[in-house]
Amino acid sequence: MIGTIAARFWTLAALATVALVMPLKAQVRGDSHEFTGKSGQKLVAKVLAVSADRRQMRILRQDGMEFDTEIVIFSLDDQQYVKDWMKANASGASASSPSGVMAAGVFRLEVAITRIPGKSEKHRSDLYTMEEKDNLFRINVRNLSRETLEGAKLEYAMVWKDSVRIYLDGDRQEWTFSSRERDLPRPPARIFGEATLESLRFNGEGSIETDAVRIDEVFVGGNELYGQDELLGLKMRVLGANGAVLHESDSGGAAISAMSWDEIKALEDPRVAN
Repeated sequence: MIGTIAARFWTLAALATVALVMPLKAQVRGDSHEFTGKSGQKLVAKVLAVSADRRQMRILRQDGMEFDTEIVIFSLDDQQYVKDWMKANASGASASSPSGVMAAGVFRLEVAITRIPGKSEKHRSDLYTMEEKDNLFRINVRNLSRETLEGAKLEYAMVWKDSVRIYLDGDRQEWTFSSRERDLPRPPARIFGEATLESLRFNGEGSIETDAVRIDEVFVGGNELYGQDELLGLKMRVLGANGAVLHESDSGGAAISAMSWDEIKALEDPRVAN
């Protein structure tokens, strides 16, 4: 049926089996519902299917994109809505294969995203302790269908709130920081990456490692948090050889789930701006 690589507020790894499905243009049973993430973000979408273990669901966003996400990241009312949807759509929910993969597309992929710890550096001043941590991911794609997947491309976007900047003051030759969020909230930042997947036959695998996103944290008095960046999540998709979107999913929470690729592209890339 569906699987996802949406993780609950950052588990270290997520493993899911997903069906590659073109963005739906046809009618789907059921009305759109406004989902609310546990941190307050809103997302209007239709439920398309629920996994056999009832942990994930496939939803169709208003912009026509469909993707997989964990149910538990949404409010209790939303979780009840999904249960009610399952009862009302029992015949559709039972149409899945024994492995839990929806037989709606030509390809079935097993996708695993593993969060990889990068390098970490600490700096100290008289009052503050500053730490820079690199965050990156390994994305692994396995083709479970009998058809060979040729010429596909994997794209990803990492989004975070860039609230703190740690740097070396050249004049004073000491480490310091600027807090961008305390006085004026800033929109999230993002980076993009892509890689061409090699020809994937049945049970063939391809994997990439993302670029690193630096997350800064500042503590006062040694252990009291003063300011920090926040990694919102990773969104990835697979494109066919003709450029059509075959699959889109995300890892993180409701904030990254609610963002479209166009919205993410409009965000600042600090590698360019700085």
